[in-house]
Amino acid sequence: MLPPALTTSYAQRIEPSAMPERMDGETSFELFDATLKSLASVNVVSLGYRPITGFLARYLKLRPPTEKLHIVDIGSGHGDGLRRAAEFLDKHGVAATLSGVDMNPHAAASASKIETQYTHVDIEWITADVFDYIENAPPPDIVMSSLFCHHLDSDDIPPFLSWMDRTAKKGWLINDLYRSRLASCGFFALAHLSLRHPVVRHDGPVSFARSFRRPEWQRFLSEAGVTDARIGMGAPFRLCIEKIRAP
Repeated sequence: MLPPALTTSYAQRIEPSAMPERMDGETSFELFDATLKSLASVNVVSLGYRPITGFLARYLKLRPPTEKLHIVDIGSGHGDGLRRAAEFLDKHGVAATLSGVDMNPHAAASASKIETQYTHVDIEWITADVFDYIENAPPPDIVMSSLFCHHLDSDDIPPFLSWMDRTAKKGWLINDLYRSRLASCGFFALAHLSLRHPVVRHDGPVSFARSFRRPEWQRFLSEAGVTDARIGMGAPFRLCIEKIRAP
């Protein structure tokens, strides 16, 4: 029997309250860690990190840094996306401090387990409610969020966009899913064939059902008063919204 997320209508976005993910509730550290590790391996296969490196490449071309960058990753989870950013920046000799922010205390513990060593880049992991953090943190150069926005209620998206746009001094990136039954079914099949964690097999299709399409992002940007943002497919079934400020 197919899970409800695969049989629902994809014409409209499903709100998180109407279709919870198993990872939305309280979990043990062991379950959180195992699930996010499994999801990270799926992201590798699905080219899910390409939007991050592509954005950074465009940023470096338009705004070669003259001083150390500060990049904040909202909803950093296991930290795999931020580590990919760190590898890219370090390879290009860019000095940066990267801050991963997640409200789940398991996130910092999980991310800290991965040993990293960079020449030019430092990473810190911060446990905080995202909306508390963004009201009190100093303005970073760049704000990123990957697979975060589909966890938010639709009403929370415009305020989040507004905060990113007025706070990120040099640019920002949202890397999220594109709502598609084809993508949801494909993810479900891939996760089963590759024996991914049961929570990943359940939550992946739910995430697609809770994600957005281009017209919805256009409406959110308009409601947030954000102009000159770019919307495009950054990888298979990844819809990305970004803005790089002119020097």
